[in-house]
Amino acid sequence: MMSKIRPLLLADDALMAVVNDVVPSPSERLDNIILFETAPIDNDGCTQRVRIKLTAICDTEAQAAIIYERICAVLITPSDRPLTGDILRVGINGGGSLYDEARKKYHKITYLIITARS
Repeated sequence: MMSKIRPLLLADDALMAVVNDVVPSPSERLDNIILFETAPIDNDGCTQRVRIKLTAICDTEAQAAIIYERICAVLITPSDRPLTGDILRVGINGGGSLYDEARKKYHKITYLIITARS
């Protein structure tokens, strides 16, 4: 699923002005990045649902807010409009924020539920 989502994020100039890459978790990188993890929820043979955890890691709270705003703008599907031919719906399913004192980095976590064709 991330093979279809990652290029959409990387193509957003406003997002890429704040982060350097979108990479799988875990990562030892210390620059501004978005980490991703995926977990399947269900698959009935016609459609599948996947939960994706995106963790923005950045230097400031302002950058975290921009990243969250851009993730929403790029990925969230309003009403019944599909994101792509295969990705039918993307919605937010929680998240949160924290500050990593050891690395002096802000983390903004966003959980997405993606419904796609199987």
